[in-house]
Amino acid sequence: MSVLYFDQQKRLQAYDDITVGGTGQSQVNLERHVVRDPKAGELAPVTPTPTR
Repeated sequence: MSVLYFDQQKRLQAYDDITVGGTGQSQVNLERHVVRDPKAGELAPVTPTPTR
């Protein structure tokens, strides 16, 4: 699943990619991607943060 974050001018600011482990697993992984320049589509480097 992806969650999109927009500013008040409806420009993409960031998005989260969320994955959940399969049958019998209780692992969730969240990776946040921050857009540096919405016009250029450049992404700022963000370290993935695994959660449980």
